[in-house]
Amino acid sequence: MDLDELLRAVRDEERGAWARLAPVLTVELRRYFSSWFGPDVAKDLTQATLVVLLDKLPGFEARESLRGWVFGIARNLAHNELRARYRRSELAEGVKHEPLAPARSPSSHARWRQRWELANEELEQLPDHYRDVIEHDLEGGDAGSFAEHEGISRTTARTRRHRAQTELADRVQRRAETPTSPPRQTPTPPS
Repeated sequence: MDLDELLRAVRDEERGAWARLAPVLTVELRRYFSSWFGPDVAKDLTQATLVVLLDKLPGFEARESLRGWVFGIARNLAHNELRARYRRSELAEGVKHEPLAPARSPSSHARWRQRWELANEELEQLPDHYRDVIEHDLEGGDAGSFAEHEGISRTTARTRRHRAQTELADRVQRRAETPTSPPRQTPTPPS
């Protein structure tokens, strides 16, 4: 029996169908997840996929192949794991590099707000390919999903992200260091 037939047999509650399906599906799912993650995470995601499958299979309506549906579940779980890793790494980066700061004074809050506004303005001025990668990051994406979306390699995506972040930081720094001159006052003629 192929995978779709085994899945149908489980859905139709045929006796012994799950016992035949589980080992086959476990091998295929582990292979799929191992292309993204190490063996421990691949094992955990395989088990999570099987749990979702058991829960959702009775209500499955054949709008697509069962195999495609199962691997759609697997893909969603893999993307969830990647997003969670990205968030954890971003939090860890922030903790490593950001010293604990005392409560902000009004002037430091004003400087922070000014830099935030400069960053937003400069983001709009970046070339499209740089702006796209930064916006993707801000939405919680990672280099892998950006590479897939853009049809480029992960290495190219990581390089583009690094260059975009550097360019944005440089632009904000230049703007922050440029003194703003007070508005010119037109001399008033003597009366």
